[in-house]
Amino acid sequence: MGMLGPSSDLGQPHYETAINAMKVTVKQGSTPILVGFPHSGQFLPPNLQRQFTAEAKALPDGDASLPELFQATAVAGCSTVTANFSRYLIDVDEARSSEVLNPGPHDSLVCPLQTRTTELPIYLPGYEPDQFEVGQRAANYWQPFHDDLHEELLRIKHQHGVAILLTIKPMIPDYQEPPMVFTVAADHGSGCDPALWSELQGTLSGNSTPMWIFRDSPPSGYLAKNYGSATKRIHALEISIARCAYQKVQGKDWDEHQTSSRQIALRTFVQTCTEWAIS
Repeated sequence: MGMLGPSSDLGQPHYETAINAMKVTVKQGSTPILVGFPHSGQFLPPNLQRQFTAEAKALPDGDASLPELFQATAVAGCSTVTANFSRYLIDVDEARSSEVLNPGPHDSLVCPLQTRTTELPIYLPGYEPDQFEVGQRAANYWQPFHDDLHEELLRIKHQHGVAILLTIKPMIPDYQEPPMVFTVAADHGSGCDPALWSELQGTLSGNSTPMWIFRDSPPSGYLAKNYGSATKRIHALEISIARCAYQKVQGKDWDEHQTSSRQIALRTFVQTCTEWAIS
């Protein structure tokens, strides 16, 4: 799978464990399902906030409300791993950069210089990170998230014999496909059992009020691409959710009526995955 294994050291001081807990929140459940939230964090170090443009400070490419929308997973017994920091600090759903160090600003998917929503600069002129800074962020934030996620996947697989990873992301307008609410992607072959993919399509696509698109193309994010391995019984799917589906105004008030129906739909998705895994 190409996964990076945990790099914990029993000799590390306790305070480092506490700091890592602030960066990543892990909640263990009782089912074979692990839900990952790579883009729901809002934390930015104060010095970094001062380097951002006004557009970037609004964090338009993340959505802190997704874990709350997905609260049905707690009822369904799913485990969760949540990045508590902004994707503008480091994007854990992208591959860790490994290029040779070069001077000057470093534009990469793991640490972008432009917002994806509006394609405007994230940094004020002259404050863009170089590759050394990107490497530091990856070591301090990207790696702890992946260590925790990897460890939780292994725990679930050891307990249940199978693990299903669901990556939950806000839908970027660039590829939004109204009127659908949820877009699902998976490498339904090597990264996800085709039988699970077919079961989900059969259960969810027949609804009288369509909400789901099942894409034929592979997932865009690193989590689903890197951790999914059907032969190793770790199945990975990526769900992108349109904000307009549950908010009256983006980033503002919840639409309670819509939110309830969306949570029911998500719960059905999770239950279908769980029933397939234990069958």
